Amino acid sequence: MKKKVTLRYCNKRYRTFKFEINSHHIPCATYELAWNQFDLCSYIEVADEILTQYPDIDGIFSVNLVIIAMLRQALKRYIRVPQALR
Repeated sequence: MKKKVTLRYCNKRYRTFKFEINSHHIPCATYELAWNQFDLCSYIEVADEILTQYPDIDGIFSVNLVIIAMLRQALKRYIRVPQALR
């Protein structure tokens, strides 16, 4: 089974997501961003790191700019969105 990766977003939305994933026994990894990390270039580096560390990733849960960086890097690697990565 493919592992999902979540980028930590500590609020009700994140906690609810984590609860649902766990209640369905779906394997999930959490990647925590550095505090006050807000620039797109750092998000792109994080996206590359995640896609390298988790080559079988099939889903991402995060905030908009991080998702944009993940999609950008996934498309550069010819990962089909949304077929292979959601």
